[in-house]
Amino acid sequence: MVDQETIELGPIVLLLIVPVIIYTEIKDGKIYNWLTLPALALGLFLGLLQGFGPFLISLKYALIAGGCFMIPYLITGWSRGRPSVGGGDVKLAAAIGALDPAHVFSILMWAVMFGGTIGLGFIIWKSYKNRQLRKQQEENEEKPTDGVLGLMTQRIPFGTSMCLGILWVLLR
Repeated sequence: MVDQETIELGPIVLLLIVPVIIYTEIKDGKIYNWLTLPALALGLFLGLLQGFGPFLISLKYALIAGGCFMIPYLITGWSRGRPSVGGGDVKLAAAIGALDPAHVFSILMWAVMFGGTIGLGFIIWKSYKNRQLRKQQEENEEKPTDGVLGLMTQRIPFGTSMCLGILWVLLR
């Protein structure tokens, strides 16, 4: 068994990966496996260092958190042909569950709140831009086009929302 200090490494690892996740998701639109899978494995390993019980807790919360995002990933992937939740989001949620089981539900709750706020901001912005485009088309006597700036095709960077949830819960 390892001393109690091992427990605190999970949140520290989460705080260290936050800037990388935000950068890659905004820049490339992806959360890469080279970041999420080692974080998930490290969370499980840290649990194992504390004993079999803490390992099972880390595993359970990784499966629950990842599963919460796997369901919409599968459903929207089958129904729409393109999932609304990315695979990186699923793996990041699992890594959060493994690294910080004590705060995973608070982090994900705040992530949903931040994600909804960001999504609402995107809808308002796209609506505004569509109105401007239609006005410009009317002024130029062009035929108005519907959905030029599609509201429902915008990808919301939910990994960034999860990172905001991590920061909100762990740094307040």
